[in-house]
Amino acid sequence: MTELKMKCPECLHEFEGATNNLTTVCPNCAKKINTNQAVKYYQSLKKIENENQKIAEGEKYAKLNTLLDECKWLIDNGEFESALITTDMALELSTTDSRVYLMRVYAKTKNFTDYEESSHFSDLKKAIELSTIQEKEEIKKTYSPYHKKRSIPKEEFEEYENQEANSKLKKVESLLKDGIPKHFSREKSLKPLLILNISFAVVFVALFVLSLVLNNVILSICASLAFVITFGFFSTYLSRTKRVNLYNAVLDLYDNLNSFNLKSKNKLNLSIALEKFAIAFLNNESNSHAELLLFEILEHLVENEKAIAFIKSNKTFKKYI
Repeated sequence: MTELKMKCPECLHEFEGATNNLTTVCPNCAKKINTNQAVKYYQSLKKIENENQKIAEGEKYAKLNTLLDECKWLIDNGEFESALITTDMALELSTTDSRVYLMRVYAKTKNFTDYEESSHFSDLKKAIELSTIQEKEEIKKTYSPYHKKRSIPKEEFEEYENQEANSKLKKVESLLKDGIPKHFSREKSLKPLLILNISFAVVFVALFVLSLVLNNVILSICASLAFVITFGFFSTYLSRTKRVNLYNAVLDLYDNLNSFNLKSKNKLNLSIALEKFAIAFLNNESNSHAELLLFEILEHLVENEKAIAFIKSNKTFKKYI
């Protein structure tokens, strides 16, 4: 196991760390950082003796990271032209960072969905040249499925995508089933929560009225406490109700998918969105995140008349269109 000097790009702390892993944790700020980048960052600053130059280099590295984060967001949201412009700005800061060229590959191939695009080859080659052995493996793992699809004849591509979508949907079905016990448990908790909420609301009103009539400070404090508890139960009830409704709607959608006769590409994209939703539910992520994923699911259905008719008939889904 080799240990080298590193510098954290987040807090600028210098430390020694093992290079056998793709990422490491800074002992000062406890943030996960790219091992190779931390080593390169330390080495690049070590070559610079002038302190002002070191500060400038640090600022440049931080700006590069910001641009790459922005680029990733643009790609995730389908804004590929803007992402490509952002990588041009990143290249002005560094022409030796493999991440910049890899982002250009993502942008040019429209996140690996444009199977006829060929101008990305030079960027891919450059990304591989500048990568460590571990990074090369990550690039290969990411690029290989796309490369495989490029080699499939057009007349066979529709069938290939359909098979891939069906395989993904099988995984989604398994994930949704894994979430059902937790879903049923949450659904069963709604009635007790509502009863508790009503009970404490009654207690609050009674204590509040008594505190006014008797002008009693202790009763006022008790009424305030009852109000806080009532509000807590009410918030929990609303949150769980929304979560139950979202999951029920997605289960209904999955059960009706075959009736929509979706094109293979739409079915594949939809299955990916459904998979993310199911994983988010299993990980107990926030309702706001679940709603964002729901919008992503609906995006792949808006051009299908049968799907739109289903969405409009569903009490939960129709709120989001």
